[in-house]
Amino acid sequence: MAQSRSSTFIRSDEHKLPFSEEAQTVDHIEAVLHVRQKTVECEEQTRSIILIASNEPKSFNMEAKWATA
Repeated sequence: MAQSRSSTFIRSDEHKLPFSEEAQTVDHIEAVLHVRQKTVECEEQTRSIILIASNEPKSFNMEAKWATA
């Protein structure tokens, strides 16, 4: 039983990428993480803008009413 279990494990050296491909994979992962971080930053900025904008129309509407009165 122990033999059948050990035979199901994949040896890491059997599926190891050549160095150049491994480096490209790492670069790709780092690029994806960078894009995700920038996306999170943009989403946070968007939430801030929406929050500010959701509070602003009241004052803009009041100014518009006073200007037209």
